[in-house]
Amino acid sequence: MGREDIFIVLTVRAGEADPALGDLWRDERIWRVQVDALPDRDISSLVRLALGGPVDTAALRALVKGSDGNVLFLRDLLQGAIESGILVADRGIWRLSGSLVKSPRLRDVIDNRLQGLSDPERRVLELVALGEPLELELLSTFADAAETSGLEGNQQVLRIAVWRLDGGGGTPAIMLAAARVAMLGEDFQLAARLARVAWEQGGVIDAAILLADASDLSGGAEDVEAILRRAYPIATTDSDRSRIAVRLSSWLFVWLGRSDEASKILNTAEQEIIDPASLATIRVQQADHLLLGGDVVRATDLCREILEGQPKSFAYAQASRDLGVALALAGKTTEAIRLTETALSAQRGLGLEGLEEQMAVAGIFLVALALALGEAGRLNESATTARLGHSASVDRRNRDGQGWFAAILGLALLNEGQLVDSDSYFREAATVFQDLGHPARRWGLGGMALAAGQQGDAARAGAAIRELDDIPAGAVGMMNIHVERGRAWAAIAAGDLPAARSTLWSAVALAERWGQLSSAAAALHDLVRIGAGPSAARRLGELAASVDGDLMSARVAHASAVLTSEPEAAAEASRAFERIGALLFAAEAAVLEQRLCLDRGLRRRATAAGARAELLVRDCGGARTPALMVSGDRVKLSRRERDVALLAAEGLSSREIAERLFVSPRTIDNHLQSVYLKLGITGRGELAEHLANFPLAPIPPPRRRDTRTPTVEAGSEQ
Repeated sequence: MGREDIFIVLTVRAGEADPALGDLWRDERIWRVQVDALPDRDISSLVRLALGGPVDTAALRALVKGSDGNVLFLRDLLQGAIESGILVADRGIWRLSGSLVKSPRLRDVIDNRLQGLSDPERRVLELVALGEPLELELLSTFADAAETSGLEGNQQVLRIAVWRLDGGGGTPAIMLAAARVAMLGEDFQLAARLARVAWEQGGVIDAAILLADASDLSGGAEDVEAILRRAYPIATTDSDRSRIAVRLSSWLFVWLGRSDEASKILNTAEQEIIDPASLATIRVQQADHLLLGGDVVRATDLCREILEGQPKSFAYAQASRDLGVALALAGKTTEAIRLTETALSAQRGLGLEGLEEQMAVAGIFLVALALALGEAGRLNESATTARLGHSASVDRRNRDGQGWFAAILGLALLNEGQLVDSDSYFREAATVFQDLGHPARRWGLGGMALAAGQQGDAARAGAAIRELDDIPAGAVGMMNIHVERGRAWAAIAAGDLPAARSTLWSAVALAERWGQLSSAAAALHDLVRIGAGPSAARRLGELAASVDGDLMSARVAHASAVLTSEPEAAAEASRAFERIGALLFAAEAAVLEQRLCLDRGLRRRATAAGARAELLVRDCGGARTPALMVSGDRVKLSRRERDVALLAAEGLSSREIAERLFVSPRTIDNHLQSVYLKLGITGRGELAEHLANFPLAPIPPPRRRDTRTPTVEAGSEQ
């Protein structure tokens, strides 16, 4: 029994084909397809398809780079990483828990490739691979030889230090110099290892500071607090005292949640320090803790004080960044964007000399700018800026930066209504911050609940909230309003609207107490969207005088439509949201217009508004929110109206349709008028476009009686 629809695919490596295949190629008995290296985009798609789900950006980048476009290499990398447990699925997203080169399968593949090499060929490969594997005593020999040749270039310094690190020995000066190189290269784990040796061998203040900075960016170390406490008493200058106090307080505040102790450290240092620049550094850290804690009002006031008359310095840079974030959360988005853009363009002229200062300004302004753009309603610009920082962080293996930008990008995409992509980035943020042990993991989980809740997925939203509740709240609460919004949307998805309303009103109260008026507006808009009553709409309108930006204007227009019950107000709100790319909000406002039109008997306009809402929500990743539910029955076409509409859309005249359906042309015209009314259109000119956007099933061919006796051939399928 033969099957002509079955074919065989045979793969061979270039240069390794059997001679018999060559004859088949030449005789054209088989079809030869040359598969060259695939572009990165295609490799990325293959990875996602093979794994069947979203992939952490850093893991995806490693697989793309490791495979170098070769599908065979990609298969070996994927299978080896999965078999060895290096590539794991966590919260529905695939991520790497180690290096791809540690895969036993990959080592076996490499060993297999090396079979048949002569001894001289193997020695050449070993030299190319920097002599690995080497005995420990040989590492010192390499380091001695390199040092006697003179220290030239950062990479030479780093190479010598790593040899010393692995082989034992090495002076504190070399280790510290190499740690600085590793920090500039954003290899924070290596920087922490090198700085630790420099501190343990020489008690160098700069080494303790560098160790704290590297640990802060790579996930921390348990003894950082102890090291900094030992370093403070031996500091001899105001500059050293302020730098140690800042890092110790930050460690206590961010990683350990001990805000009172952190404040005490800074207050004590402020009393002991005289140097103005060092005092400014202390005060900026106080402002930073206020901001991270969520208190925008006090953070803004302190940052403005610091910036008045402050020379261009590290303190100036950090105060500018913190003020930009604070203003964005406060709803003063125009000033926030202007400040961060000015500071970003001027950062190269700040004249920063210390490594930790250079690192501090490298990417912080992009975070602030992306957040400010998003709060202003410039959603596409916000997402573009966040993607720029996210991509750079992944390329440099900066997990801290990856987590921050993933969270900001998730928020921008959420406001755009891109719920699936938003959920993916929030998952990535939660996973990255979990790996680092950073408290911002809560922000990622809250964002996951926000995205899942608006898709009506109660199970996923609830799981995110349960995981969130297992994490201590800590001192870092800057994004807690959005976390609570996530809790509310989990309740909405579960059908508990009273709990959702209570949670959102509590979030509004907290946001207003902290001065986060933009965050308060987001929570109030949630209340408007779920029909919580006129009080939320009125309060949102009252905030219009304090919160600027196109996103706020559109939210206020939506609230106004709720209060006035005017269809045109709802239509204007929908158009305002669509202009800034907030498609889900635009769809919800269009559904509001539809409801209001139905209430007034404006059936044609109601149908048009409903059709527009359907178009908008198609790009929103399966959104299912209360505001998308239409009150009253939706008007449907009858079978005959449907048939007439499809034929008219093909360009047939009323007479031609009448002849095909065996009715009069007048009947066809009557059916068409009913169709136009129900679809909210005015004539044939709009019918084809409408049905292109909202296609109907094709008309089945007429059934005819067949009197022939059916037969079945051998080998055919029933």
